[in-house]
Amino acid sequence: MTENIEEYRHYCCTQCGNKIRTYELSQNKNTRCSKVVGNCNWKLVQISWNKSVMGSVVNLGVKGIKYGVNKASEKISEKEHEHQEPSMKAKRMESKLSSVSLKKYLWVGLILLALVGFRIAYIRMTKTKVENFKSENSKVDAPIQSSEVSPSASKNHHDSVSNTSPETISDVNTKDLIAQWIGDFGKDQLLVNIESIDDQGNVTGYDEVKNNKRILTGSFSSNKFILKEPGDDKWDGVFTITYSGESLKGTWKANNGKTSKEFELKKE
Repeated sequence: MTENIEEYRHYCCTQCGNKIRTYELSQNKNTRCSKVVGNCNWKLVQISWNKSVMGSVVNLGVKGIKYGVNKASEKISEKEHEHQEPSMKAKRMESKLSSVSLKKYLWVGLILLALVGFRIAYIRMTKTKVENFKSENSKVDAPIQSSEVSPSASKNHHDSVSNTSPETISDVNTKDLIAQWIGDFGKDQLLVNIESIDDQGNVTGYDEVKNNKRILTGSFSSNKFILKEPGDDKWDGVFTITYSGESLKGTWKANNGKTSKEFELKKE
């Protein structure tokens, strides 16, 4: 190499220790070795540069460092951007999923509310049907204003029936009353069957409305029947019937005092 390159290669003879630089080597390649017969055996031992070369190297190194830093920054930015893009995608996907989940839960809630509403309506409708069915089977078609019989009045009535003597029963032939009597009872038909009337005026029999048969017990006096149903059903009641010669006219009042009915029965 020449000195214009401003690089210096230092050679040393491995036998005599002579030192020489590169550009001198080309001019003195036949330098005689002081220890052996023949030329020196040169070996590269050092490389150096002059000041201008060192400055250039430093500048080049600084530029290289800056270039490397810029490249590294670009790489980092690219990686961050690549990292952010999946992150943004994940966020958008998460947002979409949360929106879909919210809609799903809203629909489920609406469906549950609708089912609960249908269930409540069904229960109410069923309850109404059951009550209507019981009312029909217990001779209840429409409520009629009535008053409850006080315990004292009932007791007095019972005492009066118990104290009835044969002389006050009736001048009617009771055999004519032992029969089946039928007539309208609201929208249904009432059957009252008088089975027996003894000398004291005690009466036994039964009534029937729409196949609902109830035992009757009571009394007959002065052409008037007082007949009671057993009372083990909440719609049982008391018949008050007057014999008019051709028919039985009277009323029926529920024991709970919620309804009453008027009727007229003809002998069957």
